Amino acid sequence: MASSVFVLLLLVLPAASTCVAVPATTTRSVHHSRRDTNITDANTTSNIEGFLPGQLGVAVANATLSEHNVATADACAKLCLKEAQCVAFTLATGTSEPHHRHHHRNDDGNGVANGPCKLSKYSQRFVLVPKADSIYFLRRRYRRDEPVHAVVPYRLVSPESGVRLTGDGVFARAFDSNLRYLTIYPIDDMLYWFRVRAGLPHPGSNWGWDDGGPDRPYGLRGSVAGAFLMGAGGALRYTDPERQGLLAKRVDAVVSGISQARDNTTGYIMGFPANETNYRENPDYVSSWLTHGLLEAARAGHTEALPLLRGHFDWFNNCSVLPEFLPPRGSIMNPPFPDHNDPQRTNGHLIYLIYQGIIHNTRLALSPVGRVSDLDLVRDLYQEDWWLRSLISRNVSAIWLREYPHNYEITAMEAYFDAYRLTGNTTYLDAVDAFWDMFRQHFLFPAGGSMAIKEIVTYPPDSFYLTNSGDDAHNFPKHPTGELCGSAFWIYLNQRLFRLRAEEKYANEISRSLYNAIVSQITPSGGGIRQFAIMHKVKMPATNISTCCEGQGTRVLGALPEFVFALGDNAKTLYVNLFTGATFSWVMASHRLGNTKASVTMVTDFPYNADVAITVDPGFKGNVFAVAVRIPAWCEHNVTVTVVPAAGPNTAVTGRPGSYVTLHQPWSPSDRILLSLKPVIKVHKYTGFTNVKRGRHLCVCVC
Repeated sequence: MASSVFVLLLLVLPAASTCVAVPATTTRSVHHSRRDTNITDANTTSNIEGFLPGQLGVAVANATLSEHNVATADACAKLCLKEAQCVAFTLATGTSEPHHRHHHRNDDGNGVANGPCKLSKYSQRFVLVPKADSIYFLRRRYRRDEPVHAVVPYRLVSPESGVRLTGDGVFARAFDSNLRYLTIYPIDDMLYWFRVRAGLPHPGSNWGWDDGGPDRPYGLRGSVAGAFLMGAGGALRYTDPERQGLLAKRVDAVVSGISQARDNTTGYIMGFPANETNYRENPDYVSSWLTHGLLEAARAGHTEALPLLRGHFDWFNNCSVLPEFLPPRGSIMNPPFPDHNDPQRTNGHLIYLIYQGIIHNTRLALSPVGRVSDLDLVRDLYQEDWWLRSLISRNVSAIWLREYPHNYEITAMEAYFDAYRLTGNTTYLDAVDAFWDMFRQHFLFPAGGSMAIKEIVTYPPDSFYLTNSGDDAHNFPKHPTGELCGSAFWIYLNQRLFRLRAEEKYANEISRSLYNAIVSQITPSGGGIRQFAIMHKVKMPATNISTCCEGQGTRVLGALPEFVFALGDNAKTLYVNLFTGATFSWVMASHRLGNTKASVTMVTDFPYNADVAITVDPGFKGNVFAVAVRIPAWCEHNVTVTVVPAAGPNTAVTGRPGSYVTLHQPWSPSDRILLSLKPVIKVHKYTGFTNVKRGRHLCVCVC
């Protein structure tokens, strides 16, 4: 079955480094990237002006381009500016340097160089190391600070508000369970590391994955606050005002606490120290979690979250450790893959950098405070041209044999899709489309659609491992599958594609992922969220320690109403995508009465009952607009959609599976739309790599 199914069976310390806030260049039309030849700012008065402030006691390792004996830092800078590959240079302490308002003076008073000028290039092993007799200069990028906007519009709009889940359906119960789950997060604990970093009183404790997770013993400091804001920001948009009180106050407290801990000089806001930005998962996982969270808080009305993010990324986009944030290998490789503790990964070359390190910048670029610099940084450092080319050529090895394959690759596809909307460059979209086709065919379980790829060990195409039983989901070298994180990313990628093209196949993917890997993973009490949708034996125990899957789980659960409906044609077409008890009110332009508020009420107990009834309130009798009703691809036969008017004869339209039936007509109050989506049971023969006693498993799924 292709949709809406329930599965029944079956340690290195960070290098001494820092980042600096740099005023935006006045030459905003110049874009300097690692793909450009030599470019200098026409307004610079000396060569050294083309570099960020020098850092004492820091040197570059593993990235030497050339060495020279020169007398001054300005002379060394001139050599670097002439080399297209030069991104930084290092001087031995004692080298003469001009008096520059941004730079330390490091000479012996006679202007004679005491050591070499070392030019550095981009390298997969570029790393900053402590060196007492050295000073480090990073070449300025001249990233532009003017606003940026999408040049490719969406065809559809997802409702930002106005949707309420009703009744006792699957989605309504999961949404309410998530509201209870969000009360578990202690406010002082969420703010603990922000306050510690800022030197403020820090009641509470180091809790959840802030205290551990993959980066144990250092923790993913600040990620817990991001996870909470992801879930709470979405939930607030779709919760009645009388139910918002406590949750809204908690969001206020967390956003205000982050603001109070902000570095007012640089704009820095993260929970970990600024000089650890290049350490392990800080620049990607932790930074993206908080970015998602603050953006969701802003969408819920907490607009103070936006300037917090803008200030921080003005700092981040000019960070002096950025050369360490390169894509790791740049090619397809043979396993085994380096694990979490590989020393090469401890300074920016970590597992998710090219995935989540992109998504926080493109999401910010598409926000109301987005800047061209956010996109420039992606193209300068994160974009992997070889990967885009490999995907476009339909080379499936580019998914499972690239450096550190993982379902987190989907977040990179989200970001490349965003880059397409920001630039109109169809290379991005072509790569996303190819990835979508290959990933869906080879790395999603045919029964249920949950993730069949994770990390560390290899997951060949169509492997569909069943080796984790629920109690040992992280037991490598077994092959954990069904990770909730990946399903959440898959949902958001398909939402983007659906909004662009209005095709049922994307709504289909959202539907089956929600049923099988999201709403099934939260406990009814809201006491925890499971990390993996186990395909056999027992369910995995739920946790409430803000794991990665809890964070993405609460994010999707809080936004469940967002996926039920969509609007097109300037709100003149309503799309009904999911079948659940819900109401939706929206405003459309009317030639007769100006802006008109219309609404629909959907009543159903799907998937336990086949019948769906949608009552239309058009705002005034005779209001003409369209209602497009989804006919899921898993249906075995054509579906009849009947319009029962408040007065007059019924009309019926037949829709084929995998399409939308569009009803365009004048509507009257109390007109109804009726259809029946009969659940079906399909059996899928297990064809994966796991050897099963007494023959192969049969995965039985019910729609």
